[in-house]
Formats: sequence, structure tokens, C-alpha cells
Amino acid sequence: MPGGTTGASAVGAVTIRMYRGILGDCFLLTYAAGGSDRRILIDCGVLQAVTGAKDRIVAIVEDIRRTTGGIIDLLVLTHEHADHISGIAHAWPCFCDQLTIRELWLAWTENVHDDQAKTLGVQLAQGKEALKLVQQFGMMGAADTPALRTVIELGRFITVIDDEPPAGPPSRPRPRTGNAIMEAMKAKVGAPATRYLEPGQVVRAASGGIKAHVLGPPRTTHRLKNDAPRKGAGREVYLTSLDETLAVASAAKARLLARAADLGAAPATAAGGDAVADPPPFGRRHGRAPGVRADHIEKTYNRTVADFDRRIDDEWLGAAESLALKMDSDVNNTSLVLAFELSDGQILLFPGDAQVGNWLSWGDQTYPAAATAEIPFPATVNDILGRVTFYKVGHHCSHNATLSALGLELMTDPRLVAAIPVVEEIAKGKGKNWNMPYPHLYQRLREKTRDRVVRGDGDRQAEAAAFAAVGDPGAARYQSTELWVEITVTAATA
Repeated sequence: MPGGTTGASAVGAVTIRMYRGILGDCFLLTYAAGGSDRRILIDCGVLQAVTGAKDRIVAIVEDIRRTTGGIIDLLVLTHEHADHISGIAHAWPCFCDQLTIRELWLAWTENVHDDQAKTLGVQLAQGKEALKLVQQFGMMGAADTPALRTVIELGRFITVIDDEPPAGPPSRPRPRTGNAIMEAMKAKVGAPATRYLEPGQVVRAASGGIKAHVLGPPRTTHRLKNDAPRKGAGREVYLTSLDETLAVASAAKARLLARAADLGAAPATAAGGDAVADPPPFGRRHGRAPGVRADHIEKTYNRTVADFDRRIDDEWLGAAESLALKMDSDVNNTSLVLAFELSDGQILLFPGDAQVGNWLSWGDQTYPAAATAEIPFPATVNDILGRVTFYKVGHHCSHNATLSALGLELMTDPRLVAAIPVVEEIAKGKGKNWNMPYPHLYQRLREKTRDRVVRGDGDRQAEAAAFAAVGDPGAARYQSTELWVEITVTAATA
């Protein structure tokens, strides 16, 4: 059997439920092991821009509670972006008090005792501080520009997830940031049941049955920082390194603080704090001198501030926009990537939002890294991708989150189906113009799956017809409601 599959991982069928309408990842897997159903929840998030986002994700979490009977055997959190974990904050009473989580899987990047992870955490914290300053700048009346809107939007996406005041007793207040959510889940599950996974591992859920190949995130820095598409695969999106941008942001920080003092106002608090009062019409350095007309003072002041704002826009906002984009991409590249294996060797691939460097790193090791008694013939990435029959499309089907020749084109099993957690109207609306789903990738997915691609905003009737049209023995089965869509993948019998 490819990859050294043994009877210990004899899972014959998995039902994958993708929750709809959230432009975020929330997948519930169900399979039988040890005479009972086991449940794996992979992420639980919603994009803030979705209409009724909080109500929607609370309804989803309630459905998860009913479906599982309140017991989740394994919770997988791929990375700390809002569209992957914000549901934990929005539905905190349920997660805190009504769900039992038996095991938690995180990437090595979330291990606070890991030296490399700590370094990455410091860089991320510095970037978050810089973005908060830009948000404050916007609250102080900076010109509304595309760059400022990008920074504010991504700043909230990366930093504060829930802008409501924390609720609940002091012992367990609702977490409001990505980092706080991760720490809250670690505390709830407990250290003995929390695992930090490394690339090249082959692991099993403690509840038994299914096993997973850990493909990413990589340990090598150049892979972690590589988020640009390969030559010929699409245009490069993020051009500025995090270290370079942080240096520019640090220099611009002094200017922002100086302007705040000049206007006679302290900088705004971090997102979610107290609002900033309107600045006085004249700063302390522009007080009226004897014999100088007030209207002349005002015109001079306005010209000075306008010129300063323009320079801030050019230097600070330009750097901050690059920083926000780079931080967003770098966090995506820390995604925990899992390839679950059925008893016949079929693979269910969940790459989170892994971008180019993460994908390329999958070929840096075998699975496991060395032969074992259970797995005498470690698998290669080409072998694993060749057995993929379910693909959770990375980063809502964006252009740089699925490789072509070294990714999708290696998924050659004719049973391949795909799921895209996307709401196109939201992705392309309100000035965002996020090209999700990316047309060329989406078309290729449809070709390779024979139109068996389900979407977060999919047409249920059209999806059902596409699955029904494929009459192959062992083909995936389809079922849906307004809240979710399910695909059941079954292993072939010997």
C-alpha cells in the first residue's frame, strides 16, 4: 500500500461538511472508528465583511454542537487569521462551556517554547503594533485613500477579531485576538492533549483510526517567506520583505507621534479602545502671536498639515500597506497542512491558506522523514498528491495558494473533488476586488473534477447535478442544506 498504510488506519469513509456563506474555513469531518463516530473540526472562522457574520457563525457552531453531541475528538487550527478562528470568539459561550474538545493540533509555529516560533512571534507582534499606529492615524483624520483602507481592513483581520468588550466571568473572558484564541484553546484542551506538528511527521488522532501526513508549515525561513507565484504562474503580489518594511514603519512611527503632539491630541488607543476626540483647530506650535491675523495662521497651519499628511501618505502609508499585505501572506504561509489518509490510500488534502513557499517545502522531506516498522516505505509528496481525491482549495481559490505543475496537476486521481470556502460577492465587493475564485485556477479545478467543485456560495441544484452525472463506482456522494454542503468519500474495497 502506498505510504506504508496499515490496518491501524482502517478508515473506510469520511464525510466532510463545509459550512457555507462565511468566506471563511469551517470543516467538520466524521468517520467511524472503534465502533463509534469520530469528529474532527478544522478551523472555525468568518470574514468580518460578511453580512450578519456573527449570527451566521454562531448558528454554525450550534449546528456543530448538535451534530457532534457536544464532543469534538480533534480540533485543528491551521493559523490565526480571523477567517479561520474568529468563530471561537463569536460563539465563545458554546466553545467555552458546551463543547468538549479531546485533542488539539497546531503547527509548530504556535509553540511558545520553540525558539524559532518565538522569533516569528516577535516579528508578528512588531508588525501588529505598526498596523495599530496606522489605524490610529486614520482615526485622527488622515485622507481616505486605498492604501489606508487596505491597512485598516487587514489590520483588523490580523489583530483584533472581536471588537465587542470581553464578556464572561473574569476567569474565562471571551478572547478577542487571534493569539488570544489560540491560547484559550490550549488552556481549554490542556497541554497533554495539545500537539505541535512538524513537517514530515505521520500522526494519528488520539481517538483512533485516521492518520495524517504533516506537509507544512516549513522550518526553513526562505520557504516561510516565499509567497510569490513562480514565474509564469501569475503576477507577483507582495514585493516587500517584512524586515525592510518594519524598518520604514519604525522611522515613520516617530512622525506620527510628533503629529499627534502637534495637534494637541494623544494617539488613539488600539482598536477596540476609547475613541479619539477631535483634534483642536490649532496645535500648540501654531498659537497666535501678537500682530498676526488669525486667518493667516489658519491658512499657514492648514498648508503645513496638508504637506505633512502628504508625506506621511507617501512614506508611512505606502510602507504600512506593504507591511499589512506581507504580514497577511506570511501568516498564511504558517498554515498547518494535513493530508488525511483512508484505508485504500486515498488522501484528503487540507492546506489551510498555504502559499507558494509552504507548497514547495512539501518536497523537502518524505513522510515520515525516515522509515519505521509501521511505515517501511516513506511516501513522497508526488505520491501523496497523486492520491488526493478531496482538495480543500487553499485561500479561497486565490491565485498564489495552489501550485500548478507542482500542485494541482499532480492530483491525477479521477475521483478528485474540491471544496472552495468562498463568497464571490463579498470577495469582489465594496472596493476589495479580491480575485476569488481566481478564474484560471477555478476553470482548471472544474476540468480536473468534472465540475464537482462545491463552493461556499454554490448553487445547490447545479452542484448536486454535477455529482450525479459522474457514475463511477466509488465516486463521492453529495448532500447539502442552506447552512452546509457535505461530500462523503469512501475507500475502495479490496
